[in-house]
Amino acid sequence: MRRPLLGLLGAGMVTGAVAAGALSAGAAQVTADVPLQTIGQGPASATLANGVTASVDQGRWGGSGVYLTYPADGPQTWSFSEPVSVRFGITNLNGSPPESPGYECVQFPDGGVAVESLAPAHTWDPATSTLCHTGPDGSGTEDETVLVTTAPTTSLTWAALNNPDQARGISFMQVSVGEPAGPQADLSVVKSGPDSANAGDRIEYTLLVMNNGPADSTGFVLTDRLPRELTQAVPPPGCTIATDTITCTGGPLAVGAGHAYTFTAVVDQNSPKIFTNSASVAGNEDDPNPGNNSSSVSTMVTRVPMVSAGVAAGALGLAGGGWLLRRRTRPVRN
Repeated sequence: MRRPLLGLLGAGMVTGAVAAGALSAGAAQVTADVPLQTIGQGPASATLANGVTASVDQGRWGGSGVYLTYPADGPQTWSFSEPVSVRFGITNLNGSPPESPGYECVQFPDGGVAVESLAPAHTWDPATSTLCHTGPDGSGTEDETVLVTTAPTTSLTWAALNNPDQARGISFMQVSVGEPAGPQADLSVVKSGPDSANAGDRIEYTLLVMNNGPADSTGFVLTDRLPRELTQAVPPPGCTIATDTITCTGGPLAVGAGHAYTFTAVVDQNSPKIFTNSASVAGNEDDPNPGNNSSSVSTMVTRVPMVSAGVAAGALGLAGGGWLLRRRTRPVRN
């Protein structure tokens, strides 16, 4: 009897709180919010939840973001205690035509920022790192452009342009430290095979690798280390076997897709009453759920192979012939 495979595949495929202080090198990325209302008025500083200290030289909190007045205030510079990635929003810019005194822009003189999402009434000039509001005056309350730094940095400077009154600017800021989180693909393997077999039988195993997401898998390695009770293994097509280990390299594998591998092996004549065969899979991407990366099947050895009828008859014939021969050589009594 074979164990169910959770859906056999046609042609092998289916679809379907951080302590204060810097994080150590190679640590997973941790993001913290900058309390703009507290330190956005500057000069001020604060140690964030991820251990980074953020400082600002000057500015004003205007109820919905940090304001700068052009030209009296000048640029505002944020400084960080270690290289960080910064994600922030710009909102509440005044509009009007470009020649109007109410036309507001903000510029990042040091560059190093890029647009993540551009508000409908905003324009972005990547050559000068300048963001402007092109809508009517007073219409920018709901328009927010989100920007990100293009590389880890220890400072971020922005300046208000054009409007001699004031320019609303940074509406939120998030600072991340550590290694960025890469794509994750939860790969799993389910192994199926016989519950029982006779010693000497050739049995079949099937291994189903699935990608449960959230990202596509660019590739994986499936391994099956054969126990000593299995011999004469025939690996799946495209796979290799060395030192009793079957290795299959697969991929890419989209979210919800799977691939099935089938191989056979012979149960050794000297197998114990039960043995276990295990397989495991490892993907190129980070796996958020390693608990389903391996699967095992235990098989009970029921009996040794039965002797064929022809062999049994021959053995009986030999035994019978010997008995007749012994009877003929028995001495005759007087």
